[in-house]
Amino acid sequence: MNAEEILNRIRSERRLTGADLAGLDLTGADLAGKAFEQVSFRGCVLTGANLAGATFLAAELSGVNLAGAQLSGARFLKSNMTGAILARARMVECDLQEVNLTGADLTGADLTRGHFAETDIHDVKFIAAVLVMATFYKCRLSRVDFTGADLTQAALYDADLTQAVFSKTDLTKAYLVGAKLAKQRLFGCTLLMAMMDKADLQGVDLAGADISQVSFAGADLSGTIFAGTKGEYANFAAARGKGADFTGARLIMSTFREAELAGADFSRAAIEKSLFIKANCDQARFAGARLPYGNFSHASVRGADFTGAALPYANMHGVQMKEARWDGADLATIYKTDRDLWEAEHWQPPAGKMNL
Repeated sequence: MNAEEILNRIRSERRLTGADLAGLDLTGADLAGKAFEQVSFRGCVLTGANLAGATFLAAELSGVNLAGAQLSGARFLKSNMTGAILARARMVECDLQEVNLTGADLTGADLTRGHFAETDIHDVKFIAAVLVMATFYKCRLSRVDFTGADLTQAALYDADLTQAVFSKTDLTKAYLVGAKLAKQRLFGCTLLMAMMDKADLQGVDLAGADISQVSFAGADLSGTIFAGTKGEYANFAAARGKGADFTGARLIMSTFREAELAGADFSRAAIEKSLFIKANCDQARFAGARLPYGNFSHASVRGADFTGAALPYANMHGVQMKEARWDGADLATIYKTDRDLWEAEHWQPPAGKMNL
């Protein structure tokens, strides 16, 4: 059958099973809402085709050219799409489950609210793609290029992104809880309100980034570079930031509560109105830092260096200040340990008596 005969057959039937359409030119074909089971589209040209709401089950789509095609609401299930060209395709609310996307090109594609589940995403180009509110569930990702992509509110829970490329990527409100990003360089990326709780961010370069309202709670920030970062309400609660670099950072009303900050460098940083309650700041450097209204209650500062630091109205309740270095620091208005409060905090009922 030629291309026209095949198209007529597809139009007359709702489902096509077991057909071999390899290499056909079906440019601009209207196949919306059709179902294709075990159909081979290998090397087909479907540029500008309308496949909205179509279903592909166990289909062979390697090398298919779907550039500029309409695929919104389409479903790809257990299909092979290696090397597929999907540049500028409209794939809003597209569903891809157990698909092999290795080597696919989705440059400029619109994948708003797209869903990827248990899919192989290797050497895939998402350059300038729209992935707003897209979800990636148990996908295998490597060497994925997100340059210039919009991942606003995208969900990449537990994803291994260590080999991904991020450059000028929009990660606003992205859900990256538990994601693996060690050694990444998020150059020029937008991170506003991103959630990176419990993520592996060891050695990540975030220098100069705006981290306003980003949550790093419980994340591994060992050796992470925050030099020159700025922002408000960043959350570092219970993060592991041993040796992290915060030199020159400008952070306001952020929290480092119970964070592990041993050996971290806050030299010349301006961390205003922020919480370091019960943080481990042993061997940390705060030389020349501005820490107005900071709350260091019960923080550990053994071996820490506050040389030349400004701490107006900082709360140092419960801090063993003798264990740190304070040469030239402004301590005139700090709040020292409140003895009554200290005793109340450490009060214990008399031995042998029940506390009713």
